[in-house]
Amino acid sequence: MALRHRICWTLTLDKGGFAKLATISQEGRKTPMRVGKLLLLSAALLGTLWLPLRVAAGELYTLDFRATANAPAGAQGTITLKVVNGETVVHFRVRGARPHTIYTIWIVYNVLVWPVPTSGHEVPSCSASEPDAKEECTALAVAAGGTSWTGRPDFPREGNGVAPLARLDDAFTSGMGLDPGAVFFTNDRGDGETQVRLDYDLIRAAPVANKDVIRQCVPGPVAVGADGKATCPASSQSIRVTTTWLRTYIGQVTDPATECANYDPALEPGVRFWQCIDPATVDPRTGNGLPRVPRFTFNHFRLAAHPDALTHGFIGGNHEDHVIDMVGRHADLAPKP
Repeated sequence: MALRHRICWTLTLDKGGFAKLATISQEGRKTPMRVGKLLLLSAALLGTLWLPLRVAAGELYTLDFRATANAPAGAQGTITLKVVNGETVVHFRVRGARPHTIYTIWIVYNVLVWPVPTSGHEVPSCSASEPDAKEECTALAVAAGGTSWTGRPDFPREGNGVAPLARLDDAFTSGMGLDPGAVFFTNDRGDGETQVRLDYDLIRAAPVANKDVIRQCVPGPVAVGADGKATCPASSQSIRVTTTWLRTYIGQVTDPATECANYDPALEPGVRFWQCIDPATVDPRTGNGLPRVPRFTFNHFRLAAHPDALTHGFIGGNHEDHVIDMVGRHADLAPKP
């Protein structure tokens, strides 16, 4: 007598939001479908049932990187960004870059001077957080109707113009071992790629990093001295922060009761100098969450080669040990956000 086997199909989404099809036999064995079978089955289902099949929902953006004078001739790189439910899946691929080299990708809020120079190591930009007297920056300010470059409007004065392309909860090594985030090695042809899943919308709300091990002015606001540098008024306190990301404190938000999960009015006024925990990040099982981090729209990405075979934590190195081989501008995203 012929045996009949009952086969069930399962369609699931992986962490990147892509469809995964598998079969489950009557005995409970699960077998992933090969690509060819998956395509044939999808075509058969669509042709027979005429049902719309929508998978991998989200926004998908592509950005071709531009080589600088530092990159090997013919080097090409492309980044794809997929925003799903407030998170971003990032995939970067480079071909023909430096062989056997560590590369990192950086989020940059400083405004890239365009076009980039055709010679020399430098890839100049205009500071997002403070005045910048470079001739190119003055020209940008004048073109916008101003007289001098004073930074990007509303960018945090204490913020760094550069941030690592990494998750908020990643633990950085400060160069004592490879750092997390978009870090990869190239092979002997200079080819390499990396994929990271970020816990934020990179297109619209990238997190701002610290300039260094710094003091933050709480509750502020930060004043600007005669020299154009940030100063903390006497009515505020300057608090040391040793962290990757710039923080938001309870005393800096409009409504602490709704904006900060750790706010306790019984502990006023001291509670205003606590870091503000974002309620949206709180784990209901443990009560733990992440501090609020100021967000801003990035200006461009930088692909940095590390000829010294070291990464540098959340603070970029100089142009000798942190060489910028390629850039990708927000303005060149396709489609436009």
